[in-house]
Amino acid sequence: MWIRFRNDREKHAIQKLGFEQYKRDKVESSALLLGKQYRKEIESGVLLDMDVHFVSQEIGYGAFSKEWIPQHFYIGEYGGLVRKNIREYFTPLNNYLMEYPVTDRLGGTFVIDAQEGNNARFINHSDQPNIKFFYAFVDGFYHAIFLTIREIVKGEELAYDYGANYWLLREPPEIIK
Repeated sequence: MWIRFRNDREKHAIQKLGFEQYKRDKVESSALLLGKQYRKEIESGVLLDMDVHFVSQEIGYGAFSKEWIPQHFYIGEYGGLVRKNIREYFTPLNNYLMEYPVTDRLGGTFVIDAQEGNNARFINHSDQPNIKFFYAFVDGFYHAIFLTIREIVKGEELAYDYGANYWLLREPPEIIK
């Protein structure tokens, strides 16, 4: 499992929020299905062996396949610290945040902060992605996992569509406008 928490108290509080969503039937059926299907990979921390290298000044680093990958293949989990999404983390702008889909009782949101995460944090945006992220629900926790949506050739950059919300605070690179 690639997600982590500041301490056990926060871990159990976030897990409790996940279980509450489950009891209220608020967990997407696709997240439940993917959790069942990929539980073993998630729990054991499976992550595709990928090359990470510098792409450009504007883009930074990217993740590249070391071998041919079939369609519908499990790439791995977006790893990082699950924490509250609060303003103190906005300056400087953190490019390694992914929404964590629970809210606390006051409506506060959470994110997966991958600044010190695994190599999945180097998967860049593309308007023509070759992978897609999905939430998988396992034992009260959401896991952001990546699956290929088509075959990927050796040396090809792994990329997914970050979605419109990511670009609300950022200027898209010229390459992807």
